[in-house]
Amino acid sequence: VEPDSYIGHWMLGVSLQEVERHDEALEHLRTALAQRPDDDERLNRNQPGVRYRMAISLFALERPEEGERMLRDVLAQRPN
Repeated sequence: VEPDSYIGHWMLGVSLQEVERHDEALEHLRTALAQRPDDDERLNRNQPGVRYRMAISLFALERPEEGERMLRDVLAQRPN
């Protein structure tokens, strides 16, 4: 309905992960991060969740170095 909706891309990425379509999931998760408005505090709070989801797909695609970097970003944002 709204192709520029970062939340839509985020949720589509999650849905694609659930059916193990990780390449496509990564595309949508990256788009979600790229499309988010800089002043949207809600996504800034949730950004570690998007990056965590990206790491899941990277590990599934046997790209562990990228997945680890992504998880380190998540830990830097949310150390607890």
